[in-house]
Amino acid sequence: MQVSVVIKQMNGTGFCASTMSPPLLSAIGPTRDAALATLRDQLAEQFAGEEVVNIDVPLRGETQWNSQTPPTVEEPLSPWAEIAGAFKNDPDYAEVIEHMNVYREQRNRELEGMF
Repeated sequence: MQVSVVIKQMNGTGFCASTMSPPLLSAIGPTRDAALATLRDQLAEQFAGEEVVNIDVPLRGETQWNSQTPPTVEEPLSPWAEIAGAFKNDPDYAEVIEHMNVYREQRNRELEGMF
């Protein structure tokens, strides 16, 4: 993820690095690199466990936005996408699926008996 940062020298006492857009964060350090490293750590902590996506938003004068059309979102690939269909030609695939179905039906019956 790219974040625009403003770096300002502070009267010979060090540097201040600040983000230009939300989340608005600042970090102070004795050197330019130290201030940037601290700010980078703050940003990483801020976005931990969150998903960041980019959407297209037309600017004034560009093609009119149709409110009925949902925004285009760059969806991250599912972690399963790389292995999807990997076992489709496996000779044991049908048997494994059958065992899964039998087990699921058994668990469903057990759960129904609990309520």
